[in-house]
Amino acid sequence: MLLAHEQAHLDHHHHRLTAAAGAAAAVNPLLIPARDAIGYLVERWADEDAAARVGDRGLAARAVARAALAASGPEPALGITGGVVLRRVRALTQATPTRLARRLIAPALLTAGFVTVAACATEAFLDLARAWL
Repeated sequence: MLLAHEQAHLDHHHHRLTAAAGAAAAVNPLLIPARDAIGYLVERWADEDAAARVGDRGLAARAVARAALAASGPEPALGITGGVVLRRVRALTQATPTRLARRLIAPALLTAGFVTVAACATEAFLDLARAWL
């Protein structure tokens, strides 16, 4: 499980995302919360990928919890720290998140409808403007 998690980090180049977020936070300290959020989200992304690879979300949650318990010393190991671990384990014990594509169907259709209406209204306006000129 842990190897699948780390492989997900490598496959998706998470080190680039976290390095860019760290550099941005170094330049502008107001971006520190964004850096922390990106760090959490790449860990969750790797958790979900690893859970999908092994086919067991419960196993993934237990592995994250065990890794947190095995971590010792002042520096967190494998991106694992106190409250973050609880959030990650809770997320893994809940149902699988819906696919992004399914969640975007309704907004995409609504946007397409608005664009169509706007295009028709623009065409009608241009016809009216031509008639007046």
